[in-house]
Amino acid sequence: MSEGIFLSIIVQGVKNMTWQRLVRMAVCAILLCAAAWPAQASQEGFEGLRVFYFGNSLTGNAMPGLHPPLGESAGRHWEVEAAIGPGWQVWMHWWNSIRQNRANRRTRLVEDGWDAIVVQPFGRRGLVDVRTEVFMGQVQFDEPTDIGDVNAAAEIARTFLEANPEGRVLVYTSWPGLTGVRERVREIEREEGERRKLTHEEMEPLRREFDFAALWLRPHDPETGEGAATSRDYYRQFMEGLAERLPETARAGRLQLIPMGEVFLTLDRKMRAGELPGLHGIGDYYTDGVHLRAGLPRYTLAATFYAVLFGEHPVALDYELFNEIGNYESGKFGFYVHQPDLGELIEITPERAEIVHDTIWEVVKGHRWTGLSGPADARP
Repeated sequence: MSEGIFLSIIVQGVKNMTWQRLVRMAVCAILLCAAAWPAQASQEGFEGLRVFYFGNSLTGNAMPGLHPPLGESAGRHWEVEAAIGPGWQVWMHWWNSIRQNRANRRTRLVEDGWDAIVVQPFGRRGLVDVRTEVFMGQVQFDEPTDIGDVNAAAEIARTFLEANPEGRVLVYTSWPGLTGVRERVREIEREEGERRKLTHEEMEPLRREFDFAALWLRPHDPETGEGAATSRDYYRQFMEGLAERLPETARAGRLQLIPMGEVFLTLDRKMRAGELPGLHGIGDYYTDGVHLRAGLPRYTLAATFYAVLFGEHPVALDYELFNEIGNYESGKFGFYVHQPDLGELIEITPERAEIVHDTIWEVVKGHRWTGLSGPADARP
């Protein structure tokens, strides 16, 4: 509805209303707006963004080096810097990048005027984990310290927000590992006398048997750690805990989620229904137990980053950047790429791209924590 039509309706309605009724209507409108918390993030001014990522190889799988040219292909300036460590958990970034100012990262985070940060939880620590030492005493704290995902992410966010009070804090979800891979690796090690990664052919039956939904939809029990950082329920509890630590950011709609697990779940269902040509299930995306193949899988990650960060459908992106194997050369775009994780590239065709784009937008527009939806009742 245009602004002019809207105002005309109001003026015509006022003629037939008492002052008291108008006041009651105004109060109700205010209450309805407040009920939509968490708020939608304003998408104005997102033509250009400077974003700092904290993660591990799963963040690396999103190909941060290709984000700037990908954004440029859609007419957006997308500047990226990343602190990525192999297998790193959130507390490691808090301790090394922020507390220890490793590689001058805290200084850069505070002084260089970033618009947003992205933090990737990676299990093992759970939501809360109070310790005095880690790694058999190699890391020691002066007093009992909570290195759980919620507190560690909150500490990184607070450091960022103190210097950038209007900044956005985004959480990038990890995903469940492919079942059966470790067991098969051990079997081969016993048979061949050496440990190695599974070949593409050896992975195929495990990909076909993978039940992503069963793992992603399992409940997270904070006591046992079941489903830590690899289930929907974990991220529900994580985001609620982080919102308690960062209430103003959450209320402003600037605490957001990049919901890869939900995108994978929806794609998995479409693949199983035969809607994505040549793909049987989301297991086809995997190179090994957790890393993703080049081409369509890694593009899916990057396009989801884009959709949430810029608040728009990813249809304008040039997906051919991810079809070109030369673009995965380590260091070519300023970031390390671990070549063994690339596996065999899954080509991005126009038909596949259309389905992936629409699926990403369907998920992010319908999710409570992306900052792009309305009231979130009954959403994941």
